[in-house]
Amino acid sequence: MGSILTFFSRWGQILAVAGLSLALFLALIAAYLGADILFLPALLALAFPFLYLGNLLAAIWLFYRRHRLLYLPLVLLALALPRIGDLYNVYNHNSNKRFEYSLISYNLHYFNYLHQQEKMPARKNLDTILTQLIAINSPILCLQEFSGQNAQLSKAANQFMTARYPHQHQGGGSSLAIFSRFPILNVGKLAFPNSHNSVIWADIQLVTQRVRVYNMHLQSVGLGADAEHVFDNQKNQNMPKYKRIGSKLSRAFALRAEQSRLLLAELKKCPYPIILAGDMNDTPASYAYAKISSFLHDSFAKGEAGFGATYNGNLPFLRIDYVFFSSHFQQFNQKVLPLRFSDHYPVRVDFNFK
Repeated sequence: MGSILTFFSRWGQILAVAGLSLALFLALIAAYLGADILFLPALLALAFPFLYLGNLLAAIWLFYRRHRLLYLPLVLLALALPRIGDLYNVYNHNSNKRFEYSLISYNLHYFNYLHQQEKMPARKNLDTILTQLIAINSPILCLQEFSGQNAQLSKAANQFMTARYPHQHQGGGSSLAIFSRFPILNVGKLAFPNSHNSVIWADIQLVTQRVRVYNMHLQSVGLGADAEHVFDNQKNQNMPKYKRIGSKLSRAFALRAEQSRLLLAELKKCPYPIILAGDMNDTPASYAYAKISSFLHDSFAKGEAGFGATYNGNLPFLRIDYVFFSSHFQQFNQKVLPLRFSDHYPVRVDFNFK
C-alpha cells in the first residue's frame, strides 16, 4: 500500500510541475496568438507573474531533489525572462534632468460616481477630482470615461476643463477626451467594429514640433466589484456565473486582439511623432501589448521601480494603462500617481525630443 501511495505521490508532483510549465508556456505564446484564435493563452497571460513564480519554485524544488525534470521549468523560465522587464522595474529609472513637456493619462471611471456618491454630492465629487487633476499641472491630458452622471454634470466638467485648457478634442463611445494648452491643428477618430470603445487623436503643435497624440480605450471586460449584476443581455442572466464571466472574458480578449491590429495599422500611417496613451485593459503579457510595443516604446521602461500597477482594485500588480512613444522622443520620467478617485491610477510622463 505504501508503495502505491508513493507512486501516485511522485507522479502527482511530476504532473504538477508539468502543468505549471505548460501554463507558463501558454501564457508566453499569448503575445503571438490573438484570443480571437485561441482563448486559453490570453487568460493564462493574466496570471503570468504567478506562473513565473510557480515555475521558479518548482525549479528550486527539482534542483533540491536532483530530479531530471528540472530542465522543463528552467527552459520556460529562460524563455520568459525577457518579459520580466515589461512587468517589473528593478531600478528606479526616473531622472532629475530637465524636461520640456509632460502628459497625463487617466481613466476617470465616469468620476467614479457609483462609489463616491455615499461620501459626497456628485458635483462636489466632480470638482474635487478635477481640481486635484489640474493641480498636477500637466499641459496635455488624455482622459478616458470623461463624463458625469448626467448631462448637467458632463457640462460642468467640460466648462471646468475648457477654462483651463483652451484646446480639446472629445469623442468615442467611452467618453474620450484630449485636453491641451498647446494648439490642436487636426483631429480624428478610429472606431472599432462591434464595440463602444475607440481611439481618438489630435495633432498638437508643441513649441518646435507637431506631434500626434492618440488616446485609446480598448475593450473592457465589464467585471468589477458588482460584476454579478452586470449582464450583456437578458439571455445571459440565465447563465451560470462562471459561464457568464468566461463569456465576457473571451469576447473582450478577442475584441482587443482585433482592436490592437487595427490600431497598429493606424499608427503606421501616421506622418508625425507619436504619443499613444490610455487604457488598454490588458497586461504586458498580452497580445495587444505585444502588437503595440513592437512599434512604439513603453514609457514604463524609464519609470519608477516596481510593478507600476495602474489598476486600483482587488487584483494586485495589474498594469493596464500605458503611455507609448515613437523613437522621436527622449522620455525621462514615468510615474503612477496615487490619486484614488477612480478604479485606475493616472500615469504621468515627462518627456523631451531627442
